Amino acid sequence: MTIKYIEYTPLNIANYLISKYGEKDELNPIKLNKLVYLIYCWWLSFNPKPLLAEKPQLWRYGPIFESLYLALKPYKLNLIKKPISGPFIRPFIIEDTEKQEFIEWVYNRYKYMSSNELSTICHKPNTPWATEAKKNNYSVKLGHTIPDYLIYEYYSKELKNLY
Repeated sequence: MTIKYIEYTPLNIANYLISKYGEKDELNPIKLNKLVYLIYCWWLSFNPKPLLAEKPQLWRYGPIFESLYLALKPYKLNLIKKPISGPFIRPFIIEDTEKQEFIEWVYNRYKYMSSNELSTICHKPNTPWATEAKKNNYSVKLGHTIPDYLIYEYYSKELKNLY
């Protein structure tokens, strides 16, 4: 089987989740950002090429995709029931069955967790965010990304713990 690599935006993945689960599950901006981050991380533990065109950034309160943060900011902490759309937002259609199944796999691991619980998972000691934050004395310039190698190292170990 040949895997086609198509880089998506964080909003493409968030919109996929919203279109599938927005009506029945509690998806707010924080939870969506954390879920997309975890999808990014788990994907790297299986694949050398990132799923997303954007890398997660090291922000004070955790890992963030800046474009997704900005797209979801108007919702504050409200639930998001319908996909985000606009004149400059690419379609959220993810036709690749393998990628859909992967997104579902990650979503099913975390869907019952609140945004606070997901934040706790992403901030635990030795996670990529915590490692990079500590290395930089919790003070970084805007746009500082979390290196993929840290994500790969951490989530590859987590993957081995699953099996």
